[in-house]
Amino acid sequence: MNQTKKSLGVFAFALFLLFGLSANAQQTAGATATLFNGFVVGITVTNGGSGYTFVPLVTITGGGGAGAGAYATVSGGVVTAITVTNAGSGYTSQPQVKIAAPSTTPFSSWLVLDLPLDGSAVDTGPNFFTVTTNGGGTFVPDRNSRAASALSLNGVNQNIVIPYDARLYPNEMTLSAWVSFQQPSFVSVLWGVGNATSDSWRGFELVCRGNDFAYADFTGSGYNTILSVSLTNFVANTWCQIVVTRTTNSAAVFVNGVKVASQTGLTPYAKPHSTPMSLGADNASSSGFYQFCPVTLDTVHIYNRALADGEVQTLYTNEAAGLVPTVGVVVKTIRVNMMQLVLGQTYQLETSTNLSSWTEVGVPFDATNSTAFQDIDIIGTMMGYYRVVELP
Repeated sequence: MNQTKKSLGVFAFALFLLFGLSANAQQTAGATATLFNGFVVGITVTNGGSGYTFVPLVTITGGGGAGAGAYATVSGGVVTAITVTNAGSGYTSQPQVKIAAPSTTPFSSWLVLDLPLDGSAVDTGPNFFTVTTNGGGTFVPDRNSRAASALSLNGVNQNIVIPYDARLYPNEMTLSAWVSFQQPSFVSVLWGVGNATSDSWRGFELVCRGNDFAYADFTGSGYNTILSVSLTNFVANTWCQIVVTRTTNSAAVFVNGVKVASQTGLTPYAKPHSTPMSLGADNASSSGFYQFCPVTLDTVHIYNRALADGEVQTLYTNEAAGLVPTVGVVVKTIRVNMMQLVLGQTYQLETSTNLSSWTEVGVPFDATNSTAFQDIDIIGTMMGYYRVVELP
């Protein structure tokens, strides 16, 4: 005899429960593209996300075409707009618009100074140092083509100035900056502090010397170290990351995560007493700044410890690719609650993906209470509908 089944209710459960949650509960933004005759003519933000302290990278993939590009605008930690910079061509279906996850500066717990230079010269690190642009500067696209997210200095009369503060000069430190030299062989100072009068033989500098690039720091009476780096490591108008690590007795220079110069057996560098820090010029002249550097700057950090070699590589990898560690939360098991059951009656839980064909889940059971539940492993499934039926 065929059993007849009485359906006592159907409910749907979305099993696709993979949340793009960052480690600090930030939310990734989302957007969709609009096409016209094979071109991407607009992008609509569908979810502004939250927690954006830097403008995220926007990529457009799929859809059968190529060449489309866009950048995001952020306000109050939320992506408020996406502007198309290149419509591309050949799109036959809607491409995917991917907005990078909210990011924080790598190794942020050791930050002293953090200058993202995303449209303004503002320290977003823990100390909120005053930062000024002497002579101005022009905000231009950064290494990821995000508009107004890097600062270009003309090499004539423009530099970034941070007033003297002892916190800028920890005993051990890491200096990090993304740079694009307009003329690597031009004699100029990229980053320095120290003054021939008030801070004689104190501080440090990163300098283009015409035939090489060098990091130098001082003992209080002379040079402590000069680390020379070949200009073959730099290509004009091409982005690279320069990192200097300084312990109490060693120093190293890295370009794009690779160690290119180092020295041990040093004494601690002599800290400056009064002069401001400068990016893009030297301030060792009594008449003011000089040896201005024609360079575009982005993502400048000072850390209060010397990063290990592997950490420098991680810093480069993260900032080069916009990779920020995230946590994925996957719901492995769901609990299906069944209610309004009749004591002693036999029931069967069933599932379906289309509401027309149903598959039994588990075995029939006799109700011992008006409510019951069943835990179900859902890994590898996408969408499920559930119902409980009464067996004769």
